[in-house]
Amino acid sequence: MTWLLIIVAPIAFALLLATVRTVSRGNWILVIAIAAAAEVIFLDRPINWEAKHLFALWVAGVFLPWGAAASFLAFASPQLSPLRRSLVFSSSYFAALVLGLIAGDSLGVIPQ
Repeated sequence: MTWLLIIVAPIAFALLLATVRTVSRGNWILVIAIAAAAEVIFLDRPINWEAKHLFALWVAGVFLPWGAAASFLAFASPQLSPLRRSLVFSSSYFAALVLGLIAGDSLGVIPQ
């Protein structure tokens, strides 16, 4: 169920970015921080994982993607169209998620 949240949450934020125009960047980043915290809370630890594996998953699978998306949002040009902003937001999230999970798996800090 948590993996569904990891997929649906950034898409929902991208849709909100494309439609809602009255929210400031700081409030968007606050909402992103709340979403990352919610993912950490709902992410269950498998029985055979140690705490270091769970922490590595939090970093590579939650904080890195949301951080990449939030940094794009913080430093994006205000002239970007809402549609382009939402597409790059979700693309940066998923690219950072894939790269973080591949790096964590290849370094052996996230078990399969």
